[in-house]
Amino acid sequence: MHWLCLLSLCIVAVHGQKIPWQPGTAPLMTRWAVDVNPEYTLPDHPRPTFNRNSTSWQSLNGLWECDPNVTPFDLPPFNVTLPSQILVPFPVESALSGIMTLPLYQTIMYRKVLNISPPSSSSRMLLHFEAVDWATTVWINGAYVGYHTGGYDRFSFDITQYLNSRGSQEIIVKVWDPSETGPQPCGKQDSSTYYGPGGITYSPTSGIWQTVWMETVPAKTYISDIYNIPDLDNKQLVTTVYTSGAPVNASVVVKVLIDNVVIASQTGSPNASIDVPIPLKSLYLWTPNTPFLYSIVATLVVQGTVVDTINSYFGMRKIEIVKDSLGIPRAHLNGQPFFQVGTLDQGFWPDGLYTAPTDEALSFDLVAHKLMGFNLVRKHVKVEPERWYYWADVLGLVVWQDMPSGNWMRTVPSSDSYKANFLKELLALVNGPRRNHPCIVQWTLFNEGWGQPAAPDNFTIIVTNLVQSYEKHRLVADCSGWNEWGVGSNVDMHHYPDPSSPNPDKAHNRHAVLGEFGGILLVPNGQWAPGKCHGYVQVSNSSEMVSQYTQWSSEIAQLSANPGLDASVYTQITDVETECNGLLSYDRYYKADPALINRANTGTLMKIEAMHKARAEEAKRSKTININ
Repeated sequence: MHWLCLLSLCIVAVHGQKIPWQPGTAPLMTRWAVDVNPEYTLPDHPRPTFNRNSTSWQSLNGLWECDPNVTPFDLPPFNVTLPSQILVPFPVESALSGIMTLPLYQTIMYRKVLNISPPSSSSRMLLHFEAVDWATTVWINGAYVGYHTGGYDRFSFDITQYLNSRGSQEIIVKVWDPSETGPQPCGKQDSSTYYGPGGITYSPTSGIWQTVWMETVPAKTYISDIYNIPDLDNKQLVTTVYTSGAPVNASVVVKVLIDNVVIASQTGSPNASIDVPIPLKSLYLWTPNTPFLYSIVATLVVQGTVVDTINSYFGMRKIEIVKDSLGIPRAHLNGQPFFQVGTLDQGFWPDGLYTAPTDEALSFDLVAHKLMGFNLVRKHVKVEPERWYYWADVLGLVVWQDMPSGNWMRTVPSSDSYKANFLKELLALVNGPRRNHPCIVQWTLFNEGWGQPAAPDNFTIIVTNLVQSYEKHRLVADCSGWNEWGVGSNVDMHHYPDPSSPNPDKAHNRHAVLGEFGGILLVPNGQWAPGKCHGYVQVSNSSEMVSQYTQWSSEIAQLSANPGLDASVYTQITDVETECNGLLSYDRYYKADPALINRANTGTLMKIEAMHKARAEEAKRSKTININ
């Protein structure tokens, strides 16, 4: 199929015609695929924790021209129509892109012509890319604008000086993505498994895969970022409002609101932390059961004049490791023992690969977690669009965010180029906009040794200590699974299929977690590659699936009592290609009644809560006896 597609592209290119867009057909398609509209593609503002008024921005999602057959050395074809149409921001390999092929030379060229006027002299225009995989070069109207590497972090260019004073504006984007063959984090992408049977790696994502958009900002000085830290101990928000070009006499006013009513306000300086006390009567905690969110309005003022305003939000919560009465390290959320029960969430889609078809689809897996009684999602070696974390904030789910790994088979983790790329993209993750989301309670730096330098290279210790040095309101895990270095907040075990527990590290206050277990295989009605499903333990029907899951849930509660397990992550929330061990199929249909999974999870959490209460009461009685 693929060589025929390539042949047709070459023929069309020769004749100078453009192939009209239409979605491809993957082995499975989700029910949201029919809602994908080139005129209204993923239209929501992509930055829920940092946005201006609705008139200042414009989405560039939709149809672009595309050529997936260029080489990394080809120059951009200015003022030349490209041979195909692609639906941005779906990756070129996906069905929803309309291209549905591997780039011939790991390179894609995009072109978009806009009929827009440049901003007025009091404004500047920024071009934003939320994520492009991997090396991106941008030209505007024939002029080179900039270059960026990284597959999971946003980047922006000020394009004001490159815009024509009238008429059309031409944007050209060239992307080179070596996927699993390159020296960069790529998670579970693997071009060798593209639309075919694979193992635990899946079809790759290349090129633009998150929203592209433009916005106008004030010309001389504007708010460029915000960093919100909840400080529960001192009942305050600590926020820093970053600015571009702010003069020394500029100030920032930060207001905290509930239902559009200001409950706290503080004035401070740009680019410096500002403490905003929260009145006790208005102090509400963010938890999975009560995911309360405060609104923020931050205003930049210069000589008494408001020059820029942005909107954000935060949740008041605190995560920490505290020893219980037996000296066992336990996670505490807002001062209370907090056992986390969750799933492994890989974030792949049969029709969009890395990109969910719609915002409703993006939130669906999180809603499913809530319906099934989970309080945790382990986002596995992938970083999602920021709106995914917004939905986790709103719904009330804590997130362990994995750093995308190098390919487990091909990456040479000891190479200097890989370590440099890994560190660059890691710091972009933990210092980027996702740090504002209360749902993220943990960064996980490595998984099962994939792309992880082995001894005697102490790279793991260096990067773990680096992240811990400035990340004070989240946990930091050095590695999930084996190749564990004894640093960070977790002692993490992977154990298939039945649950088990490592021993907690009492000496270093590291709690015991089961980072992966389970993998019940129930063959779904629709399959990615018929007859190629795999998992860890097979059942014949939904009833057997629920029975097996319930048994394991009961064992989790026992392991929490002894030796002190403190979190469990079930593999997995959905099937992914030929991995058929999800609680949902790859096209997002429940394999079992979610209420029955909920009953098992709720029962486990109730048993663990009762255990903690009993031990606390026993410790209190013992203390009273000793005093007397």
